[in-house]
Amino acid sequence: MSFGDHHVVPLFWCNNKEFDTNDGGCCDICRHLNFGTDYYFCNKCNVRFHKECVQSPPKIKHPYHPEHSLQLSFCPPNNARYFEGFCCRRRASWLFYHCTTCQAFIHPTCAMKPILFVVDPPKKHNHPLTFFPRQTSLTCNVCGLLRKTNPTYVCVRCNFVAHNICMYFPRIMKMSRHHHRISYIPSAPSRDWFCGVCRQNVNGGYGAYTCEKCNDYVVHSICATGKDVWDGKELECVLEEDDITQDDGSFEMISEGVILYFLHDHHL
Repeated sequence: MSFGDHHVVPLFWCNNKEFDTNDGGCCDICRHLNFGTDYYFCNKCNVRFHKECVQSPPKIKHPYHPEHSLQLSFCPPNNARYFEGFCCRRRASWLFYHCTTCQAFIHPTCAMKPILFVVDPPKKHNHPLTFFPRQTSLTCNVCGLLRKTNPTYVCVRCNFVAHNICMYFPRIMKMSRHHHRISYIPSAPSRDWFCGVCRQNVNGGYGAYTCEKCNDYVVHSICATGKDVWDGKELECVLEEDDITQDDGSFEMISEGVILYFLHDHHL
């Protein structure tokens, strides 16, 4: 096939699992990073394209949005409107699939990925979660929102509902709006809570993030994980700096970030 004035040459193997982000690493069609090793490239202008973007059919039916067909669309990034992919919450610009009825958007790379019909074990629940395609009236237990276009998973025995994105939210994280770490809780004690980011009321019956050091600090799950306040890192197994520097005699500080623990023979 051809793209612009140049021919696109297929390459079906690469020794890098992802595009090199320091060397023109994004796809030149959708402007997002690669998810695998198969891609197309142009040997005349040194640009690369996702296999999914090049091979995207004009119209698809997708299990995550079974009610309507999705149409392949193109929108330049300088467009004033902001579109968000319902699978990954990344901005949908340049090339994407679009449902004009529901205003639902999905990237070609997300649309072509295999569907997980059962998630076991999920990060936010004790039982396996099953994909439920008719999620119109289901409120997510993790974020507390009813988002009709988001893929939804359910646990029937517990009446538990989670969006595909929400069930992977971190357990412990650091947010730029607060000076301590915050931890996920499935529900908050009954009282009036106000989100530390958006200042709106927090429904204690749904998941949220709290600070163990500040008893009155609560944040909506969706606010805490916003790209403008969170760096995307899970800190559940990462020691806080205060924990590392506190000397209780159980370890020897070797250098910054390196200790010798009394129950282990090697540096940690």
